[in-house]
Amino acid sequence: MSRGYTRPCWIIKVDYKGYFPHMNRDVAFRHVDEIVRREYHRPDKSDVRYCLEVACFCDPSHSKRKSPLWEWADYPAYKSVYNKQPGVGGFIGYTFWQMIASLYPAAVDNFVAENVSRHFVRYVDDTVIVTDNKEAALAMMPEYRRQLAGIGITMHPHKFYCQEAKHGVEFLGYRILPGRIHLKMRTIRRALGVARSRERGKQNYCDAINSYLGMIKGTSDLKWAVAILDAIQKTGINKDYKELKINYHTNQ
Repeated sequence: MSRGYTRPCWIIKVDYKGYFPHMNRDVAFRHVDEIVRREYHRPDKSDVRYCLEVACFCDPSHSKRKSPLWEWADYPAYKSVYNKQPGVGGFIGYTFWQMIASLYPAAVDNFVAENVSRHFVRYVDDTVIVTDNKEAALAMMPEYRRQLAGIGITMHPHKFYCQEAKHGVEFLGYRILPGRIHLKMRTIRRALGVARSRERGKQNYCDAINSYLGMIKGTSDLKWAVAILDAIQKTGINKDYKELKINYHTNQ
């Protein structure tokens, strides 16, 4: 749209507040059941529909809290399914809800594509819209919010912005800029904290470090990969280098 950043265009970043805990279960089940009825034709079709219905409408009281109650004291109430009316809220750890999270606002996605901009991407509750007509796109935001409200979802008031594409955008833990991608500094700080810590077991430590190094691959953050490796060496856990299986190549 910007033709290599030679033409002005704008990025609108939208986040859905408390996405999983505010999903309407009737709407969620209707989406997935419609797909199964239309696309699935094996003999166990009725069994599949039944299992999906059980997964969708399970009672939160049947789940087990693994953290002590005092750790929930500072957790925002709107983010918990334990504070919702019957029929509202999805479990972020359930495979069913992870799947339905992509399908749930399909009608709203169609509204965005038809009325705001066809250049947009959404991953679960994070949406990025690219437009060359900022005024027209922003004028549609009130209706966009109404569309979301119709399925029980609220646009987060503090995680909305619109700016020129040349300034980049934060999406899925990365900051995407013209010609380069950076991992968010909050994630880098966590990675360095893990690398300097001896509190984890060996396997947990290796898994975490490999995960962070994997996130850095493909970005412009080689210096932070080097910093993580230096931090590991300074801890004296040099024997873990082999188990880390570090194979970090870069053309930078």
